[in-house]
Amino acid sequence: MTLTIAAQEFALFRELLHDRCGILLPDNKKYLLETRLSGLVKDARCISFGQFYLMTKTASVHSAFFQSIIDAITTNETLWFRDRKPFEIFAGQVLPLYQDSIRAGKQQTLKIWSAACSTGQEPYSIAMSILEHDGLPGGNLAAYTQILATDISAQALALAQNGRYDSLSMGRGLPNHYIGKYFTPENNQWLINNSVRRLITFKQFNLKDPMAGLFGPFDIIFLRNVVIYFSDIFKKQLYNNLRRVMKPGGFLFLGAGESASGYSEAFEMLDRDGIIYFRLKIE
Repeated sequence: MTLTIAAQEFALFRELLHDRCGILLPDNKKYLLETRLSGLVKDARCISFGQFYLMTKTASVHSAFFQSIIDAITTNETLWFRDRKPFEIFAGQVLPLYQDSIRAGKQQTLKIWSAACSTGQEPYSIAMSILEHDGLPGGNLAAYTQILATDISAQALALAQNGRYDSLSMGRGLPNHYIGKYFTPENNQWLINNSVRRLITFKQFNLKDPMAGLFGPFDIIFLRNVVIYFSDIFKKQLYNNLRRVMKPGGFLFLGAGESASGYSEAFEMLDRDGIIYFRLKIE
């Protein structure tokens, strides 16, 4: 039987999750905590959400206990080349700029951050885009590329690092000819090839934590379909933090319906064929 969470208990949990992770649960998401955390409450042998809250409040955000809560409440919805058009802009418009810059000796590396990588489809899609670019005349980016893939969920990150996907996952946005090119079949699953994997470093990371320890500054950041879960206050903090770890002129790709406008004046909005993305202004 699902436990019931009182209004005051929900308010306490909502404040704690916002403070620790930046996630803001709307008032109408009370049922989400009830359904997704009831099992953990019982496993912890707590008789109420209030008792469970007291345990949660004293736990480190990096502890296995707190991670189980994060894994329960986060939605790791993802697919390959999500929304397609942003990846077309990335491959067709952005990568050639960095190819020219590297060829001219203006920079030695291309650093990309997939800042909410979930189960890995986004960073692997980024890496495959770069390998596809290298298959074109004059393409030579993979040797200079470093991709950092992070997520707050230890469970999602473990799946990403494993790089194994079932037929259902493979059918979600992945071009058919990429399967034989970048994957190896193994025990009714598909394993991502080392040619893709070697471009990526995986790291567990909470976007509320200081970003100084990441291997930036980054040329490109993908932060797609996660900002929508954050409060306006944290959005302003987050975009300000991103500005500090990006190179001037660097590109920021957000999810559909997400925007840096109104939260930061550091980014200029770009529009190509109705697809919005952002570029850090050069001061």
